[in-house]
Amino acid sequence: MLKNKQTIRAGVRVYTKYHDDWTKFGINLADLAKFYQAAKKYPNIQLLGVQCHMSWNQGAGSYQKMLLEIAKAIKTLKIEDRQSIKFIDFGGGYEAHRSEGYFPWSSAQGEVLKLVADNLDVKLKFKEKYYLNEAVKLEVYAKGIAWGIKKYLEPLVKCKYYCEPGRIISYDSMHLVLGVVDKKSPDFVILDGGINMIGYELFEDFYYPAINLTRPAKTEIACRLYGSLCTPYDLFGYYCYAQAIKEGDIIMLPNQGAYTYTLAQNFIKDIPPVYRMN
Repeated sequence: MLKNKQTIRAGVRVYTKYHDDWTKFGINLADLAKFYQAAKKYPNIQLLGVQCHMSWNQGAGSYQKMLLEIAKAIKTLKIEDRQSIKFIDFGGGYEAHRSEGYFPWSSAQGEVLKLVADNLDVKLKFKEKYYLNEAVKLEVYAKGIAWGIKKYLEPLVKCKYYCEPGRIISYDSMHLVLGVVDKKSPDFVILDGGINMIGYELFEDFYYPAINLTRPAKTEIACRLYGSLCTPYDLFGYYCYAQAIKEGDIIMLPNQGAYTYTLAQNFIKDIPPVYRMN
């Protein structure tokens, strides 16, 4: 109990059966009615809403399912508790439309095939170079979620709705720019930066486009883009949009604003400077 009798306005975070790893956060949605009753024991807490969050979604369907479950839980609340709901926050986790992907060996099937090939000492060649994440455009997310709100929640509660767009509005806010310092072979170059710029080995398994700004092209060439750190895992990709790649060329990896610079670390090299472009 707060000694100064100050009222705290609060919401409760929940997870549904669709949240998978995200069940780490909040309470089980099935316990919502019980939670509301328990909160009434504390007059200084004013419970005003429900919040949840999902991640790595490529369409609005998962949000619609989640909103339906929330609606079912709200129906179990007492009338006064239902009327006290002033907001519902349905979270974020929207993947960006066709801006990133994954390599075949990083899929579940690919991992099995690679393991078998390694044990049999067989050279494995995948049919596709990589797969793009086929996430929908932002307006498709919005329309699908709005449909779920109108169908499932608006008949039950009159409140405000909040979302947390997160990475989908920040991923294109920063680009990595590196120089080619050594061309070891036609398909193997060393760049002047390292993956300490992003904090972890992202590009080994996940595809992001790389563009040779010095000799750009509309098609990719196969080329391993290694960084300059003292680790073999310092890799930026296997392909580059380029006519060719030579020492002194400038390589850009666009759309690295989400979950990259915030994880950067001083490992062997310092974190490079950030330049703002108007």
